[in-house]
Amino acid sequence: MTGLLFALFFLFMLIGVPIALSIGASTMAALYFQGVPLMVVTQQMFQGINSFALVAVPMFILAGDLMAQGKVSEKLVSFADSLFGFLKGGLSIVAVRQACSSQRYPAQGLPPLQPLAPASCRSCVKKGMTRRQRPV
Repeated sequence: MTGLLFALFFLFMLIGVPIALSIGASTMAALYFQGVPLMVVTQQMFQGINSFALVAVPMFILAGDLMAQGKVSEKLVSFADSLFGFLKGGLSIVAVRQACSSQRYPAQGLPPLQPLAPASCRSCVKKGMTRRQRPV
């Protein structure tokens, strides 16, 4: 089966089929010649993409875009800066506070921080920090 899979893959590549289609077609052909029902393959493919984590990524992008368009992230930075801005390194504290407040749920990882980073960078530039001094 492995030999057939690689032979078909390289054959498809030689005749100019795109890589993604070559992988899919050679896999389907190899499974068909092994006697695996193609309906099972289709069901397993759809089961693999039926995941909550795959839906969460576009939702984080949408939330970040809404925060950027509504200037919510800049308001969050200015609020945190009003609390800690008088301290030495106050903007660094603000950046760490942003990271802590957006990391409420451990399964989220880094996507919630993405919309807040540009606002932090803009406030660093306004305060006169060089690129080396910025926390973000």
